[in-house]
Amino acid sequence: MAFICPDNSSRTGFGYIFNWLEFMIDLWPVRYRQERLLAWIGVVFQELDTMYGSFQNRRCEKLFLMSADGTTLKLERLLNMLFDNSTRGIYIQNFAQQLETFSIFRDGEDTGNIDNYIYTEGEDASVYGGEQPYVFRESEVSENVDFIVFIPNRIAPSINLPSVQVILDKYKFAGTVYEIRFYEE
Repeated sequence: MAFICPDNSSRTGFGYIFNWLEFMIDLWPVRYRQERLLAWIGVVFQELDTMYGSFQNRRCEKLFLMSADGTTLKLERLLNMLFDNSTRGIYIQNFAQQLETFSIFRDGEDTGNIDNYIYTEGEDASVYGGEQPYVFRESEVSENVDFIVFIPNRIAPSINLPSVQVILDKYKFAGTVYEIRFYEE
C-alpha cells in the first residue's frame, strides 16, 4: 500500500486541488474574456501553476514523513516504502520478543503442564528428575539493543546504509538502541 496524499485538509476541509487559470478567469471582467487575452493570461499563470505543483509535491512529501513515528509498525512501513517497496522484506524485531518467558508458581498453585522447578544452589536437580534451570538477570541475557532491523541480503548492495540509519535515528524513541542485521530470505 503506497502513501496517498489527502486532497482536503483534515481540520478545515479546504481542498488543495486548485486551478489558477480558472480562478483568474472567474475574477477577470466578462468584457475582457477574449481568447487572445485568456491565452496571454494562461502563459503568465503557467509559472504560478508550476510553483503550486511543487508546493503540492513538497506537502505530500512532508505528510508522508510525518505519518511515521517510532512505533514498530509505522517505522517498518516507512522503511519498506523507502527502501523495499516491492516485496517489503524489511522488518523490525523488538528485543522483548526474543526473551523466553519463565513462570514461578507457589506450592499449591496449578502449574498446568509446566514442570519447571527452581532449586537452590546446594540441591541436586537430577534427584528430583528435572534439569537445573538457571534464572538470569536481564542484563546477562540482554544484547544491549532495544530493537533489531532486519534487511534482506538481496537489497543489501543497493541500499544506502547511512540513509537507513538517518531514518532510524530520526524516528526512534530517545534512549533506544538499535542494530541493523542482514538476513537471507
